[in-house]
Order: sequence, then structure tokens, then C-alpha cells
Amino acid sequence: MDYLCDLATDSEREAALNDLPPDLYSSYERILDRVNQKGPSIQRLVQRTLKWVILSRERLSVPALREALAVEQGDTILEKGRLPGESAILRHCSSLIRKSANGLYIEPAHFTVKEYLERIPLGNKELSRYRIERTDTNLYLAVVCVTYLSLDDFGHFETLLYVQHRLDNHPFRRHAVESWMYYARGHFGNVDLMQLIRKLMKPEKSNKFLTWLHDYIWTEPYLRSSEFVLEDNWMQFTESVTPLHCAAFLRIPSLIEWLVSEGVATNGMSVVGSPLHCAILGIDVFTSAMDEASNNDLFDSLDAPGTPLTRL
Repeated sequence: MDYLCDLATDSEREAALNDLPPDLYSSYERILDRVNQKGPSIQRLVQRTLKWVILSRERLSVPALREALAVEQGDTILEKGRLPGESAILRHCSSLIRKSANGLYIEPAHFTVKEYLERIPLGNKELSRYRIERTDTNLYLAVVCVTYLSLDDFGHFETLLYVQHRLDNHPFRRHAVESWMYYARGHFGNVDLMQLIRKLMKPEKSNKFLTWLHDYIWTEPYLRSSEFVLEDNWMQFTESVTPLHCAAFLRIPSLIEWLVSEGVATNGMSVVGSPLHCAILGIDVFTSAMDEASNNDLFDSLDAPGTPLTRL
């Protein structure tokens, strides 16, 4: 129907009806052929939309997807004028995607869309740019997420009360905060990605790092309901946890090595223990700290014998 509507005359539509694609894969190929007849910006929009819609870790709301599609590697601010409209996304991707039944998401139009995009031959010069492959796609999604977290829009450190406001006003932020590590796994050897991660995880604890850390804790339901989110405790947590602690619990060896080479203290204690504790327990270092906090005052002293995790 999209194809027929684009034709100018009834004669062209009649000819098209006599030349309908014989199966779904042929229909998808015709859609991408039509995309290739449009400009480079439309082609990039379709490529990127398909990556997010097909292989995102979770479904993105329409506003979150629009923000994600506006991010380019090297950006320093989120340019609102680059956010594509919902109608443009749906129109240019045509019948490859659709609105979800509840109207909140954009999703594949059919399960065969993913199958088709994964099977586009690499040798097909015209269509291989739309091919979906997990490894390459995850690298792209990781770059977008870390670039987004490093934007100057998030360079102003605010109080704890501002966290929810920031998440509400930047719909893609929650996904970027929670998911960049997932997408980055297996790509820590990529020079471009590691440069972006180093920019976010500077040894001197930039405001962008602090806002990511605050939002990360805030999006963890168990931690959000704990003592971590009391204002005084939150500030002490912020002062004690370093990028090295985070690199350790995220288990990113190349980032740990770089931070150590930059002179970050390897035995610095925090409310979640030392970097070594974080490396051993991973993300569970937070829940372990909370469990011990029920028997000890978590925030009394960072070097007291009863400090969580110091007895490991």
C-alpha cells in the first residue's frame, strides 16, 4: 500500500498491482530498494531505526527512540532539531516496522523482518548496509549510549532530588544509563569506544560520571529503596566511590588498567568497599553492602572494622 500511494498515476498503480512481490522477503527487498532511492540522511535513519527496533536490549518508547536516533558520535550536546519525527520514522521505514498495540513503542512489523535483515547477503552491495548483525550492532548501540551519557547536557551535578527530573525529561537516558555496559561487552578492545568510556570515567570524577552514577543507582529498585538514597548518605556515597570502583564492579579490565596508570588509588575504601571488593562481587557489591548495613551503620566510618565488605 505504501508503494502504491507513492506512485503518481493510476496507470503506474495498475502496473504495480500486476507486479506484486511473490513473498514477504521480496516485499522487504522492494521497501529497501525504495529507501535507496532517497537521500543519504533517510538511508541512515532507516539503518539506525532498524538496529534499535530489532536488537535493542529492551523496547524503547517512541520519545526515547527519537533521542537515540538524534545522537551522532562526536556530539557534545543533544540537538533537539535533529530529533526525527515519529511520522517520519514510520513513513521511511514503511512496512518493516509498526506502532505497538498500546501506541507506546515502535516494533518490527513481523518476526520475519528480523530473519530477513539477518540474512541479507554481505555481497549484496545495495542492501547489505541494512543487514542486522548482533556484534556490529551492539558496538553501534554502545557508542550511541556512551556518547549520550557524555553530553554537556549532563555536565551539571545536581542534588539527589534532581535525578528523577533528569530521567523524566530525557526519555532515552534511563536506557543509556542501564544498558551501555551490556552493549559494550566484547568491544572493550575497540579504540573509539574506549576513548568515549574514558571520557565518561575520568579519574577526577567529572560531573557527567556523577550524574551517570546517581542515575544508575536510582534505576536499581533494591538500592532506590535503601539507605543509599537518603540525601546525606548519598553525598557520602558520591564522595567515596571512584571511577575505579565502578570499572571494577563493571569488570572492564582495560579501563581498570588505564585508571591505575593514571594514578587512581587501588586500595581506596568506599561505602561499598575497595576496588578489589567490587571486582570480586561485581554488581552484587551494592546488595552485599545493603545486607551488611542492616547490622552495621553503613555510613558511620569508611575505615571502621564493621564497614561493609572490609571483612572479606
